Amino acid sequence: MTISENTPPAGGRPVEKEAKREGNRSDVSRARVEERRKGRKAQKRVRGAPKRKSKANFSEVLQKFEEYGSPRQNVVSERYKFFSCVQLEGQTIETYVTQLKTLVSTCEFAEQENGLIRDRIVLEIKDSGLQERLLRENNLNIEKAIEIIRAAEASQEQIQNMKYDTAATNFAKENQNKPKTQYNYKKCGRKHKPLECPALGKICAKCKKKNYFAAKCF
Repeated sequence: MTISENTPPAGGRPVEKEAKREGNRSDVSRARVEERRKGRKAQKRVRGAPKRKSKANFSEVLQKFEEYGSPRQNVVSERYKFFSCVQLEGQTIETYVTQLKTLVSTCEFAEQENGLIRDRIVLEIKDSGLQERLLRENNLNIEKAIEIIRAAEASQEQIQNMKYDTAATNFAKENQNKPKTQYNYKKCGRKHKPLECPALGKICAKCKKKNYFAAKCF
């Protein structure tokens, strides 16, 4: 049976009164009140916590409860996800690094985290020239790698914008130099530009209808 938060401890006092009664005592005393609130099952998990006269503080005992409530991750599975993470086409370096940092947080690599993220960045670079540059860099760390790749991305974006501007300019020049197309219209029998028909607004002498000449009256 699990002791709920409102179940009074031995002696019939509610947990709230117990916490108030022990509020001015040591951290370990407050930890014992927390034990009662968590229930008997959780208490078994923290039997290794120091007793009243030890130097342990409340945070250490509370950590044991948190470890009990948070199941251990499958490290092998988490590391597999990390090493399988590839940079997608068009994905910026900032987005990719954020994704790697999220995955590495559950891999228990400790102080090796940044180095492994750096390695994944170098391995997943699609630009072979940029990859060679990173490999030649002495004492390459994650910050330097991100800086180099970000600069390359900015340059590539600028080049693409320049290509677009040049293409747009050439297209405008080509259209400007082209002669304006003229059409042979049935209502007047003449060639002219759109909306410039001389019969526009005129009255046909035969049928008295608008917008075409008598020579083209059907």
